[in-house]
Order: sequence, then structure tokens, then C-alpha cells
Amino acid sequence: MTVPIPIRLAAFLIAVAMAAGGPVRAEGPRYVLERVEGGFIRMDTVTGSLSQCRPEDGVWTCRSLSDDGRQLEDEIAALKAENETLKARLAEAAARHDRHLELPSEADLDRLMATFEKMMRRFMDFARSLEGGKRDDI
Repeated sequence: MTVPIPIRLAAFLIAVAMAAGGPVRAEGPRYVLERVEGGFIRMDTVTGSLSQCRPEDGVWTCRSLSDDGRQLEDEIAALKAENETLKARLAEAAARHDRHLELPSEADLDRLMATFEKMMRRFMDFARSLEGGKRDDI
């Protein structure tokens, strides 16, 4: 029975990753090759990057394979760092600006109301003076 290539490749990559033991490898070959249909998959044991190598017009070329899992992990790590930075900035801004609203005292309100009453009395006196025919006084 023949095992499909994607399952063989996944098993190979898992085995290589477990054998590598981390991103940096001190001993052994830098690259590990696994035969696949039409060429090879090459894994860099130092960086963990994958390339697909195959002959094109008699010349072997290797193209990098995107590692979506690594890209997602890198993006998640970047977003977590940005989130922590924004939380720190928000906490700093909140500490700088006291959001406590101080309401005016009763004495302040009494002074304000007295001022409004005085203004209204003067306005009403002015309006009454206009009704009484004393327009020349204005």
C-alpha cells in the first residue's frame, strides 16, 4: 500500500522537527532532504525553513515554501506585543488625567443663580421701559 505524499511529508517534517530539538542545531548536516513527486523538499535545520527543489529546464531550483503556521505565530506575537504596549499607554494616560468630575458647591450654585436673577431683572426692566414709550432713553 502506498502512503499519500502529504501524509508522508507531514510525518517526515514532524520527525525532523522532533529530531532537531530547537531552532539551532550544532551537529549534523544543515539541510535534510525528502524525496517527493517531481523533486525534493529541503529543510534547513538551522532556521527550520522549507524549500521545494526540482529540476526546471535541466537546472535544479529551490523555491521557498510558505510556513503559514509560523507566519500566524509571528503575527500573534506581534499583536500581543502591540496590545501590551497599548494597554501600558492607556494606563499611563489614565494616570495623567484624573477623570473625577468635581461638582460645584452649593455656594457656587447660589452665586451663579444670583447673577442670573440680576441679569433677568435688568432685562425685564429694559423690556418694560420699551413698553412704556421711553424709547428715546435707550
